[in-house]
This record gives sequence, structure tokens and C-alpha cells, in this order.
Amino acid sequence: MTGKFYKADESYQSWLAVKAADAAIMAYCNRVEARIGVGAGYEADISNVDTYRELLYLDETIDREMGGDDPVLVLNKFDFARESDAWVIPESDRVVRQENGLSVRASGGPSIAIEGPGVHTRNGDAIHLVFKDLGSGSGYVRFGFEGGFEYAYVECNLGCREAALFTSEWNRAQPVVRVELPPAVQDEIEVTLVKTEGAGNRIKLADLAIYWNGECVIRSGDHDIIPQLGVRISVEDADVELLRFAHEGPTALMKEYLKTGAWQMLNSRDVKDNVRSICKGIRSAAELGIELLVAPEYCIFGFFGTKPTLDQIEPMQEAEAIIRACLRETANSPYLIVGRPNWDQVRPGSSEPVFNSCRLYDPDGNTVRDNLKFRTCERHYYHGHRLNEFDIYGVPVSLHVCHDRRYPDLRTLPVMFGSRLIIHPVNGGLVTGARVAVQAVAKDETATTHAFYLRASTDGGSYMIGPKKFDNLLAISSECKLTDSPGELAGAPAEELVVATIRTHDAFGYWPVRSYRASEAIAEAYEQLYQTMGGRNI
Repeated sequence: MTGKFYKADESYQSWLAVKAADAAIMAYCNRVEARIGVGAGYEADISNVDTYRELLYLDETIDREMGGDDPVLVLNKFDFARESDAWVIPESDRVVRQENGLSVRASGGPSIAIEGPGVHTRNGDAIHLVFKDLGSGSGYVRFGFEGGFEYAYVECNLGCREAALFTSEWNRAQPVVRVELPPAVQDEIEVTLVKTEGAGNRIKLADLAIYWNGECVIRSGDHDIIPQLGVRISVEDADVELLRFAHEGPTALMKEYLKTGAWQMLNSRDVKDNVRSICKGIRSAAELGIELLVAPEYCIFGFFGTKPTLDQIEPMQEAEAIIRACLRETANSPYLIVGRPNWDQVRPGSSEPVFNSCRLYDPDGNTVRDNLKFRTCERHYYHGHRLNEFDIYGVPVSLHVCHDRRYPDLRTLPVMFGSRLIIHPVNGGLVTGARVAVQAVAKDETATTHAFYLRASTDGGSYMIGPKKFDNLLAISSECKLTDSPGELAGAPAEELVVATIRTHDAFGYWPVRSYRASEAIAEAYEQLYQTMGGRNI
């Protein structure tokens, strides 16, 4: 890469070769197009190599602050003049999007908050805010990490030209530190916060550094703050224009968006009809670009209170061969989860299956893994007694089957150690009750996890729930959708594809992570329990 305006950079070229190899491996394993890094930008930002490097690399001082040997990438670059899924901008005549940014006029009124709950930061990341004082000469701009009732932010006093660091730690005097700011040399003000991993054994503390126009003004260590947090900006008694935001850190491996589907079926003993339905779901999902399709528990044979399955293995093998062929022959097939008996082990002297399983197939029809029901409520099966965890396109997923929902540790432990999508295949009977009541139960599914939740059911009640406290119903099957009659009962279920695209960066697992961080002894106990139950993410 040479020429009049360009010069070779051997370190960058070596780094690019390594990242290209990583991208190729990820693309092969995850069945996606290869790409190097994750980020967003505009044509004007990458008009030459030097500018492109500025887009990808931090200032050397801040790079050293972040403590990594690998180059740091821009993971999220946000121009406040544009919209973004990661940010929540309040609807107010005091907050106006303009050509150059977001005008926020908080003088003489209550403070105004700009939330970035979808900016997924980790220890080792830096966040930058560029803003302009519109002449108020007073008030406060607060900027920093926040989520799950924990925070670390800098408060910029525009009148006294002071900066103060506040955290959510109950055992520290607040503010932690207050300093005088150097004089501004330009209209635009850039504030940078860097949060790196600090001391600690299992519970890692965080070290914080704050920069004002490139100059480090605050450095403070050993803060008890959750590693993964969102971002928040607030303005009080000041008029400012928010111009740009950037989030920088190591390459993010988790896919930002995942299109998911729950294939709702009717509970039936007719194996051929059930297989036809599953194949119909595969083809429908492929047409919509769904990447993960979940069918209900035990949906190949149907689930009834008498005999749970057939005595012969052959019908299962024939059914599975058809499903595998459908995946192979359908363009753009999804990953597929199907409920079925598991004959890999059988009872001595019997052809009865040992486990109630939900098998995961890749888009070519190959078996990825069998997810066994952890604690069976049927006398015909053994207990799996192992957590079910796997990745879909880099998104960490956990799965529990029907009755397993009654055991809270089966959902909280995987989330505590990294899962951000919970899959729940169900075959529990006809959905009943008022539609509003069904939705109320559904919306509460993520109250203890702050993760996504997907329920695929026979006979009604399939849905997807997001991690937010309110407005978290992403999709639900038709028989449970609200009508003009508030007390209307759930309708007759039908075969249906319930679809939702989830933004994985919105899930942080706040509540289980906070439980883990109560003390070193508690963290050790959780780790031992998790590993004993087959957890894979330590």
C-alpha cells in the first residue's frame, strides 16, 4: 500500500492478516460472510488510509490505558444527527435533532437523559463523547457507564469548570474525586472514559481513567462495578449540542442481530404430519432469513399422557432423515432445534429411549448436539442433569425443556456465566386463560435474567421476550394477541411461525451477574455449582 498519499504500515498489515484469518475461520464455523472487525462509518471517514487508521485505532496514550496488546477497533460510532437502535432519545421539544447533532436545552427545566442501553461495553473499552456548550456557561453534563442500577460517570460542571467522578458503590464517599478542568482551547469538548480490569480473584474490580480533550484529568482504581454496562448521558441546567459518540475496544465476536423463529405446532400422534409441519417451518424460516428456528418439545411423536413414544427406533430414524434432507436441500436454511426422544442410550432389555431431548441441527442437517431435559417429570425417562449451552453465530445460548422452567438455577446460572438467549421448547398442553394474563406471564420471563427468552410451544403460547423491564414483548402467537376486548380468552391455536429479530447487545445478564459478585465466597460457590451441572463457560 504505497503511493503519493499512502505509505506502507507493516504492523497494520500484519494485524490485518491475522484478523482476516480469524474472520475466515468464524465465517466457516458460523456459516456467514467473512468480515474483519465490527463497526460502522461513513465514506467521508475513510477517504484515505491515515483517516481510516484514526477510525480504527485509539490515541496511543489511551490505547496503553486500555492495556491490550491487540489493536483497538471502533465498535460503535454514533453521529447524534442520525438515529440508532442502540440509543433512546426522549421525545421532547427541548431535544431536537439538527444537521450537526442533537440540541439539548435543559436550562431552567428538569434534567434530560439520553440513554444508550444498547451500547454494550466491557472492561477494556473506552467511550468518547464530543459536545458543544451553546453558551449557557453553567449547568452539568454527565457521561459514563450505566446499567443494572450500577454506574460510573463523570460530571462536568460547565460553570465552575470542574469534573467529578461518581460511582454506584455504597461504601465510597461520593464523588470519589473532584478536579479542576484545564481551560478549553476549542468550541468542541471531548470527554473520554476508559474502564479496564483491575484487581481481584473471581470478582474483578475496575480501574477508571477520564480524559478531557485528550488530557487525563482523573485516574481511580479498584471500583466494584459490573464489567458489562450500557452508556448514559444527562444534561442538567445547561444548553448543549451533542455531536458525536464512539465506543472502542477489542473486536466484538457476538453477532449484533439474530433473527429467530418459534415454529408453533399442534400436538399430534401422526408422525408423518408432524414431520411435514417441521419441514414447512424450515422452508418458511428460510424464506424470511431466520437464522435460528425452534420447534416444540417432543414434536416429532407428539406428547400424550399415555405412552410417550413408539417402541421402534425406525420411525424416528425415518423422520429424522426427512428433516435432515429438508435442511440440506432448502436454500438459506436456519439452525434448527427439534424435540425428540434420544435413543443414543436405551434401558437394558428395552427399546425405550432414555432421554427427552431437543436436538440442534446445523443448516446442512448435521447434528450439533443433543440438549437433554435436565429434570424430567415423566416416569419413562432419565434426568439429563447437565446444563445445555451452545453458540449460534457467536451468540451464547442456553436451553431448558418444558418442566425445567420450574428450576430457577437452570436459567440464571447460564446467564450468570455468559448466555444471553434462553430457549424454552414446550409441550405442556393447550394455552388457556385471558390473553392479557398470558402476556403478563410472558413479559415476566426475563425479570430475573436480563436476557432474551424464546418459547416454542405446541397448542399455543409461543413468544419472544426481550431483556427490558417494560415493553419487552417482541412477538407472540396469534391466539394470544390482544384484541379490543381486554378480558378475551386465548383463541384456538394454529400452526404458525412467530418471528423476532433480537439485538443481542441489549442483553447484559445484570441480575445473575450481580448475585455472583456478592462476595468471593459466593462467587466460588456459584462456580462450583455451575461446573458440577456441566457449565462450559469458565
